Amino acid sequence: MHEPSPGKEVNSLSPSGQLQGLSDLMGGLVTNRRGRRRGLRMLAALLMVIAVGLLLMAVFG
Repeated sequence: MHEPSPGKEVNSLSPSGQLQGLSDLMGGLVTNRRGRRRGLRMLAALLMVIAVGLLLMAVFG
C-alpha cells in the first residue's frame, strides 16, 4: 500500500485514509491470532444480540 509521506496527515474519511485503515486492519488480522479470536467472539456476540432482538420484535412486535 502507499504510505503517506512523513509529516503529511491522511484524513481517515478520505478514500486513501480508508484504504490505509483497511490495510492496517488486515495486517493485524493476519499477524495477531489472539486479536482475531477476540474479534470473532465480538462478532458472534453481536450476531446473537441482533438475533435475540429480532426474535423479541417478532414475538412482541
